[in-house]
Amino acid sequence: MNILEKITERTRERIEEEKKIVPLEEVRRQAEEKGIKDQIPVFEQALRADRLSFICEAKKASPSKGLIAPDFPYLAIAKEYEQAGASAISCLTEPFYFQGADQYLREIAATVQIPVLRKDFTVDEYMIYQAKSLGASAVLLICAILDDGELRAYRQLAKELGIHCYENRILTLASQLSGLDENVFQEVNEKLREEGGFTSFLRGLPRAKGYISRNEKFKSDDRLFEYQSQIINELADKESCVIVGKCADYVLKNRPNVVSIYIEAPRAFCVERTIANMGVTPEVANATIERTDKFRADYYKYYTHGNYWTNPVNYDLTLNSERVGVENCVKTIEQYLIIKGFIKADMIKPVGELI
Repeated sequence: MNILEKITERTRERIEEEKKIVPLEEVRRQAEEKGIKDQIPVFEQALRADRLSFICEAKKASPSKGLIAPDFPYLAIAKEYEQAGASAISCLTEPFYFQGADQYLREIAATVQIPVLRKDFTVDEYMIYQAKSLGASAVLLICAILDDGELRAYRQLAKELGIHCYENRILTLASQLSGLDENVFQEVNEKLREEGGFTSFLRGLPRAKGYISRNEKFKSDDRLFEYQSQIINELADKESCVIVGKCADYVLKNRPNVVSIYIEAPRAFCVERTIANMGVTPEVANATIERTDKFRADYYKYYTHGNYWTNPVNYDLTLNSERVGVENCVKTIEQYLIIKGFIKADMIKPVGELI
């Protein structure tokens, strides 16, 4: 997992926690209360001046530089930027990797007369309402790689049901359980992807002992799966959740309250989406999909003792996201959960349209 993925994942967790404290409805109300009369200078207008424009940043720390300003007199910094002729101010609010805070943005926006950008890793409409209520006149949107229709459908479904969606976070939880560095888990995952799938990895297991030698708790690479399986079972014991991949359908196959779903799409459709989302050539898109699918198939076959990842017998529902559409996939899953008695219709919360 690269640094952007780590920050994005941590941000999703953070926003879910913040929603528990201040619900979306309240943040939306606060944003709408700002109104036209409280509108601070338009960001684009400030940058269109007939001179060189500067967006000056108020930032306490960063993953690459570490702690930049231990004391961080953010209001004094903002005032100096304004006095020096800055067109706008960029204020970091991400708290874990950049040591930012919403308080910095709120107070800076109330102090200066130039527009302020909320610089954060926007992953939810909630954060845009937040930015408005804090006094920002612009937000940063990062056009990152999107996952395939399966992940998008599960993510929207999780939001509509008001529950968490677990994917890569399982690696973090497995790391905490084992006492091992999360990088060990992630590096093995990356190794499998880069070296031609799980089959190639198994052929080279003697050379993979480098992972084991770092920590004697690791008796074999199969322990990765054991830890992840334990985490999946613990999650299923304590809460309703959506788990993407990790052979979760197999791990939880003996539980009566589990619904397993497989969402697929034709290769051409997947290639088009990959090109659009990643900005790559058709050749790179094809190669990426082929490599990912091979990894998933080998991984699933190995840990389920010969089962095939695409076998519809393994699942309650199999959906084609090209023919049905992502949003209709979500609606179909919701109706199936209602039929099975796992949820009631009034539990479904509408969310914004998928983009």
